Amino acid sequence: SQGVFSSAWISTAESEKDFSEALKRKPHYAAAYATRALARKRLKNFAGAKADAQRARELGAAISE
Repeated sequence: SQGVFSSAWISTAESEKDFSEALKRKPHYAAAYATRALARKRLKNFAGAKADAQRARELGAAISE
């Protein structure tokens, strides 16, 4: 249903915003980059997702593309 889709979309957008805020406070938090990468991928921000995934890996996170 559209309600479920809208709720998921808002949750994903809010997650991206929340992890962006967290990264302002802890810029070396690999898990936050990895999770924000997933949110950005769902929002079709593929360039942002790729950059976050790369940064997460640089910080030691074990994630796949």
